[in-house]
Amino acid sequence: MKKLLVITISIILCYFAGCSHDTLNRNTGTDTDLLSEKTSLTSSETANQSAAETAMLTREMDYTYFLEVLRDSGFHYRLIETTSAENGFLSVEQKVVLVADTEIQFSETDYERMMVYEYSSTELMESDSENIGSDGYSIYNQYTGTISYITWVQSPYFFKKDLIIVNYVGDNERIIGFLKDTFGDVFAGHGYK
Repeated sequence: MKKLLVITISIILCYFAGCSHDTLNRNTGTDTDLLSEKTSLTSSETANQSAAETAMLTREMDYTYFLEVLRDSGFHYRLIETTSAENGFLSVEQKVVLVADTEIQFSETDYERMMVYEYSSTELMESDSENIGSDGYSIYNQYTGTISYITWVQSPYFFKKDLIIVNYVGDNERIIGFLKDTFGDVFAGHGYK
């Protein structure tokens, strides 16, 4: 366990110091040694290192990357529809994604919906996020110049990061946990402070 802690700290320090992959190998062993250390972790230790946490350090969050992190975290998904910005709530198209814990759930009605909005820049995403009321029940529509008041069937959660906003309406604790691990706290909706 001490060796794993030393290796983990070394990797983090090398990451922040900007050292190369070769430097990492000289200081801590070969790729094979590192792989052996990783595979010897207990299942509870491995579970604590979510795919979302690991991946978030290296890449800007966009729609495609979000789906990869979703899949790598053990979820199954399907894009079921895309709504143009003119017919949606925000200034970009809305992608409706069905999410389930297992593939078989798609044949039933035991899936959850997420609405994903992707932007060309973080600045545009941040600007659009300001149109969402802090309680998640009102959204200002730039196209119509009106405020839409929404009656959700369950509590809404709004998350944002880099180039996307994700809206989840539901109470699936695993999905909410995944979204919090991936995006941090909600910026609007249930649980906003």
